[in-house]
Amino acid sequence: MRRRRKARLVALALTIVAAGAILALAQSDGSVIYEGETLRSWRWHGQTDLPDQYFALLLDPSDLELARLALPQKVWSEHGAELTRWAEDEGTAAVVAYLGEAPTGGYGISVRQLRVDGAGARQVVTVVVDRRSPAPGEFVTMAVTYPVDIVPVPTAKLPAGTFTVRFVDGQGNVLAQQRLTRVAETGSGGSAGAAEAADAGGQLRVTGYGEVTTAPDRATVGFSVVGRDETAPAAQQAMNGQLAAVLRALDEFGLPDSAVRTQQFSLNPRWRYEDGQSFIVGYEARTQLEVQLDELDRLGTLVQTLVNAGVTEVSQIRYGLQDVRSVQEAALRQAAADARWRAEALAAALGQRITGIVEVYDQSRGTAQPTPYPVMRAAMAMDEALAPEFPPDELTVRAEVVVVFRIAGQ
Repeated sequence: MRRRRKARLVALALTIVAAGAILALAQSDGSVIYEGETLRSWRWHGQTDLPDQYFALLLDPSDLELARLALPQKVWSEHGAELTRWAEDEGTAAVVAYLGEAPTGGYGISVRQLRVDGAGARQVVTVVVDRRSPAPGEFVTMAVTYPVDIVPVPTAKLPAGTFTVRFVDGQGNVLAQQRLTRVAETGSGGSAGAAEAADAGGQLRVTGYGEVTTAPDRATVGFSVVGRDETAPAAQQAMNGQLAAVLRALDEFGLPDSAVRTQQFSLNPRWRYEDGQSFIVGYEARTQLEVQLDELDRLGTLVQTLVNAGVTEVSQIRYGLQDVRSVQEAALRQAAADARWRAEALAAALGQRITGIVEVYDQSRGTAQPTPYPVMRAAMAMDEALAPEFPPDELTVRAEVVVVFRIAGQ
């Protein structure tokens, strides 16, 4: 009995100590610098990230210039003025979380939390974001969307000196990472598009940018196969019949099975609204597919083949590159040369010289971004003998590198 009582007292004491430690930690934790709305009910159903996603913490106008280049025009036109105001205010930084170009509605992104982890030179600003994508079979709007969330943050709450910014999802998966330096005072000069800081330790940190524009050699065509009928099984059967016809046509066109990918399937009721009441009048079965083509001179013929096979909804055409690495390498070389030029110019102006390289960070975000080409439904009514023409846009690959140079007096 005495041993049991002693064991209970020890367990109770340990529980009190643990609870006290947790309470003290909670009371002393001042690392959270932003707390947004919790959206943990959201779920990311996608297997891969969307194209041209962009995550960044903008400290000054030089970071703003990079954001202007990275974000699509639609996002910049809606949020550019707000971002510019924050970036030009020395007391405010801006967090940008852009999910990427989404093929349909039902996608979303939200900044849940910003916190500072670690201490001293190992401090990391962690940005937690919630992401959402449509569930299989979910009814969504058939339109391209650009989910983005932008949050202002007081600059004074960020670490001083050089620190890492890490964007993670709710499960802790790292989505992006960047390296920044916050100095106590900002100079009155500086060129747009560069972030430079010379510290007292004989180092010079610069950011170099590279940009390569090239013609695409790959196209991805998105389209839907749709079946409608009074019952769900009949609608699915109608869709399966059209899908079989489309796959036969693509096989005759000469495309391998690996070039055709199924993106999403949905089966939903069709409603009619009358006198304030709703009635189910039938069902719609829909399968969204993508076809990848590496012969752009046959792109118009491919679209016409889809139309002839019964496809009435071609959502978009995206252009890309078969060998994106070689273009990325060229952009990285430009960025490295740009960083070296900036460092030498700054060092000379400060009466210093470059003596070595301390650190190099590749902060490139994304690759060549396909330009969506909407296909109007009116094109579906064209003469079968006249294949449509789709002139490809140029693609731009951008690179960003941060280099910390060692400097010494001349």
